[in-house]
Amino acid sequence: SIEAYGLTMPQKFYMPLMVVWNFTQACNLSCVHCYQDASRCSLPDELDLGQKLRLVDQMGDEYVPFLALAGGEPLMGRHFWDVLARCRERDIHVTVASNGTLLTPETCARLVEHNVKYVEVSLDSASPEKHDEFRGIPGAWKRSMAGIRNAAATPGLRVGMAACVSRMNVDEAD
Repeated sequence: SIEAYGLTMPQKFYMPLMVVWNFTQACNLSCVHCYQDASRCSLPDELDLGQKLRLVDQMGDEYVPFLALAGGEPLMGRHFWDVLARCRERDIHVTVASNGTLLTPETCARLVEHNVKYVEVSLDSASPEKHDEFRGIPGAWKRSMAGIRNAAATPGLRVGMAACVSRMNVDEAD
C-alpha cells in the first residue's frame, strides 16, 4: 500500500488488510440481537466448497493477510475445516469468532492444527441468567464458559471475549 500510494493520512490500502467473513447462517443459539437471522442449519444458498476455496484463493492471490471467520456459528458451517486447510496453505492468518459452545478440547486442538491462533468468544454478561436470556438458550453461559476454558487450556491458542453491550449489561462494566 505504501509502495502504491505513498504515506497518506489516513492510509490508503492497495488490498484489504483484513476480511471478516460471515461464514454461515447456521447457529445453535437464538440471540435476540442477531443481525443475520441465523437458523439451526446452513441455508441452501450458502457458498459451496468450490466457491469457498476460490474465495480463499482470491484472498491469497491479493495477499490478504488476515481473515476472521464469524457466523452464525462458524464451527457449524459446511466445509469449515476444508476452508481452514486452504487458508493454512495460502498463509492467511485466521481468527474465529464463536459463541464458544462448541469449543471442546478436541475442537480447540484441531483449530491449532489448522494454524488458528486466536478465537473470540461472545459472552454478554457475568450473570448466567442474563446471558442465557440474551442468547435465547438455557445453559448457553455454562457452555460458553466451558469453551473459553477449553480454548485457554489449549497450547498455541489464545482466547478473547466479546460482549454486545446493551441496556441489559451496561452496568456490569466499570
